[in-house]
Amino acid sequence: MATSGGDSVLDSRYTCSICLEPFKGRHPKILTCFHTFCLPCLTQLTDRGAGRSLQTSRDDQVDKDGGSPVRIICPTCRSPTSIPPGGVKYLQKNFYLENVEEEAKNQPPTFFCDLCEEGQTAEYTCGQCQSYFCPRCSCIHDKLCKSSAVTRILTASKTAGERKSTEKAVDVEELIGKILKKLSEEEKRLGQERRAREHDIHVRYAILLRHAGEARDVSLASLRDVTKALGDVIENDATLAQEKLKRVKQLKGVDRSVSSLAEVLTKNDLRHFEDMLKTTEEEALLTYLPRDEGEESFLAAMGEFMGSVVPTRQNADVAQISETTASGQVEPVSQSTASQKQATNDLPQQGNGNFPQDLPAKVNEMAAKLELLSEKMVQSDKFCRDLAAVHDKNAKLCADVGALQKEVTSLRDKVRDEVTSLQQGHASVRDKNSLLCQENTQLRDDVTAVKADHDKLQTDVSTVTADHSKLQSGHDKLQTDVSKITADQSKLQTYVSKMTAGQSKLQTDVSKMTAGQSKLQTDVSNMTAGQNKLQTDVSKMTAGQSKLQTDVSKMTAGQSKLQTDVSNMTAGQNKLQTDVSKITAGQSKLQKEHTHLGTEVGTLKKDVGLSRKENDKFGKELKNAQDMLRQKSTARSVLETKMGKVGVQVAFNCALTKTVTTVGQETLICEDVIFSVGGGYDNQTGIFTAPVSGLYCFMATSSPCDDDVRKAAFLWIVLENKDIAFLSAFGKGKCTAHGAVQVNAGQQVWLKTLGVRQYTFNGASTFFTGMLVQAEL
Repeated sequence: MATSGGDSVLDSRYTCSICLEPFKGRHPKILTCFHTFCLPCLTQLTDRGAGRSLQTSRDDQVDKDGGSPVRIICPTCRSPTSIPPGGVKYLQKNFYLENVEEEAKNQPPTFFCDLCEEGQTAEYTCGQCQSYFCPRCSCIHDKLCKSSAVTRILTASKTAGERKSTEKAVDVEELIGKILKKLSEEEKRLGQERRAREHDIHVRYAILLRHAGEARDVSLASLRDVTKALGDVIENDATLAQEKLKRVKQLKGVDRSVSSLAEVLTKNDLRHFEDMLKTTEEEALLTYLPRDEGEESFLAAMGEFMGSVVPTRQNADVAQISETTASGQVEPVSQSTASQKQATNDLPQQGNGNFPQDLPAKVNEMAAKLELLSEKMVQSDKFCRDLAAVHDKNAKLCADVGALQKEVTSLRDKVRDEVTSLQQGHASVRDKNSLLCQENTQLRDDVTAVKADHDKLQTDVSTVTADHSKLQSGHDKLQTDVSKITADQSKLQTYVSKMTAGQSKLQTDVSKMTAGQSKLQTDVSNMTAGQNKLQTDVSKMTAGQSKLQTDVSKMTAGQSKLQTDVSNMTAGQNKLQTDVSKITAGQSKLQKEHTHLGTEVGTLKKDVGLSRKENDKFGKELKNAQDMLRQKSTARSVLETKMGKVGVQVAFNCALTKTVTTVGQETLICEDVIFSVGGGYDNQTGIFTAPVSGLYCFMATSSPCDDDVRKAAFLWIVLENKDIAFLSAFGKGKCTAHGAVQVNAGQQVWLKTLGVRQYTFNGASTFFTGMLVQAEL
């Protein structure tokens, strides 16, 4: 006969995994890892000292009262559990496992079919052959042994009255089964209706998205039109400014007068350009005009369009299923209670010999299940409403995420463009600053030299005036030539006053001019013997004028027509050389020319004063540009520092070079550096010093070389005397410990061994690894 009684409950889950004894009467204690052991086994485990292997700071730390270790290691999962004062007997007691045996004894015996091999539960028994059968095997037995009396196991010893009570209970169970089946069908139908309403909501959500997309397209089209119009205005202004600049540069010599400039640049043009320069970079070119006043009403209208879902039978029908009492327990309401009492009253009363004792309990149990199912239906309705709200929040979050992604992309592009602009502006301003500093220094030196040359020139003029009578005869021809030279020099001074670039080429051309003048002086010296002193004076005057022209040319801007002017000056100098070669005698009006030259020198002094004012103004502008450049350089430095931290890589992997034996607390040094990036690990001390602050991950792998399984190797990963992770290996078993921790720059991490015994670590399987996961910005 196949039977199964209460002993089937007492499997391996309800016995101690150390002594394999049932927990009944052995006071089962539960550890923090939720593994349970009996109290005698835990007491023996602590008495043998197995719990000493996982102490935090001192190896011999014990409880003062009971003398037991502070922590105990779970024999199943190796997790530590702190032992309360007084010993393991004060650990949490597992009451559930202690009462399992009595609960198993109270369970009724279970019989299995003696014929089939599927292990079906027996529902019938034969009084003749004393065998047990499942429903299918019972039919076969009735056909083979028609004379046998096969009865149900539960009704074999019952009277006719008990059979009637059982049939009534079956009717009640069938009624409750029908109710449960109907509730199950309603639950399925509720799921189908929920999916249908979700589809409707998604359709309306798609409509809202489509209208919102159309409104977005209209706004973006308006933005493109306005931007294009502003771009056309800016392009027209730029074209007009370029045309005006080109016409100003085309004016030459005396043609560049005030009236000519007025024809090119009118007052309206000047006022328009000044207004453009007054516009600051912070002023916005576009104005966004959204309408925020009707946001609440718009959102309310959108919520009404989306709609809401409510139960068809309203809350009254839901309340008829269950209600919550003041004590917080769910009990049937009056109608359900009355129906239950009526069903109970229809059954035979207990004590008359015809009513099974456990039937009221089963009915109450079924009623409780019905109440629980009704409560789940109410919760399902609430879940549907919450799910709709979650869908709305999810859609809003998706929109916010999309906007944030666009904003992040825009900011990334702006930062990249600004960095590029800052780099280009920094290089340009640095070059201009260097050039202006050189020009400013040279300008001060040249002004000092001009003053000295002017004083010397006045002395030379006095000397030339004394010798004027000797050169009166050849002065008529010289006067014409000098007038042409003066006109050419005036024209040259006017052109040079507008030059701003190409100074190096001008200096070369002026040097050529000075060389030509020196050659001219040599030719003049070959004339008559009486003109030697005059030639010397003229060469000094020409050198002073050349020096003065060079100094004035460095104070001005605009050198676009330099090549043409220099060519004209060269042609004039060639003609001057030809005319001077024809001079034979006479310079009667040389004194007037020298007086005129003094007037021009006075004019040049005024120009030098104006140039100083312009230089001071330019210096202020240069200072402002330097301040702006300094601010942008600071911002760039901060940005480059953050970008440099993002690209920092720190990682290392090292191993023992040989087998190491340690006793007590020591630092384990891995001398073989297999891989190292970013520095930080010292293979002489075995200490890793963090080069930058951030989130690090460390891992240690080791195994001992001792065949004795009772001996174990214990290894800690330590950060500044603070434990990060721990590993332990018994015998030749291999273990790995790893942990992630926030490490500041300069903090140190190393491996530390613990224990009072002598342990040997295998050099071929002991590694120490660490890496920077994310740097701190």
